[in-house]
Amino acid sequence: MRLRLKLFIGFIAVSLLVGIVGYLGLYANKQVVTVYESGEEHFSSIIEASNEISSYAKRAEGHTMLFLTLHNETDRQKAFMRITSLREQTAFIEARIKNAEAKKKLEEIKSKTDELQSTVELLFKAYDNEVRTTGRFEPGNHEELIRKLDNLGAGIRTKGLELAKIELNLQDEQQIAAKKDAGSLYNIIFIISAVAIISALALGYIIARNIAGPVNKLREATIDIGKGGLGIRIEIKSKDEIGELAGSFNKMAEDLQ
Repeated sequence: MRLRLKLFIGFIAVSLLVGIVGYLGLYANKQVVTVYESGEEHFSSIIEASNEISSYAKRAEGHTMLFLTLHNETDRQKAFMRITSLREQTAFIEARIKNAEAKKKLEEIKSKTDELQSTVELLFKAYDNEVRTTGRFEPGNHEELIRKLDNLGAGIRTKGLELAKIELNLQDEQQIAAKKDAGSLYNIIFIISAVAIISALALGYIIARNIAGPVNKLREATIDIGKGGLGIRIEIKSKDEIGELAGSFNKMAEDLQ
């Protein structure tokens, strides 16, 4: 093999080792970033929707009570709109959650939402009947329903916050797992890097030895010839330029002798 080809192969081998280490480092970094970003997007959307559930439940209850006290038809419409928005948020979460405990909380929220809507409808129906028959609505006549409305609104808000807390804990657990996986991956990369460095050093040593060894033999033989030792011959079996030089040297020594 020609000397130039040997050096070229050595250079390519070292470059490949460095490239592999660099690629693995970039891959590890990308994996960690991807896990963090996907987890952040997934859990943040659910946590935000869970908080919205609490907000919509409170506002539905508030608009219902405003209508019963101020008799503004806009509040009646807004109460149902908030319940609709609440259901939209639960549907949004249902399509995304996977944890069993979170699913159980969501089912409880959906059940309470059904009860909330039924209670609101009963209060509005009682309002319409009482206004039609007596000309006015007396909240004191419907304390049980109003108390139920308040309890349901508070219950949905509590369940929404509990659901948000579950997802927040799951997010923390995923981030801890991601950090652990990243640590393991970086350890593997460190080992591979160490192997690559050792391999590069070994390869450099072998190439240097294959070049420096014959060159030293030539140098020593030249010194011996200078001292009159014309019978010296160099045994170099390589077929590169150094081998050719050794052959020429031996021929020269033979001619001189």
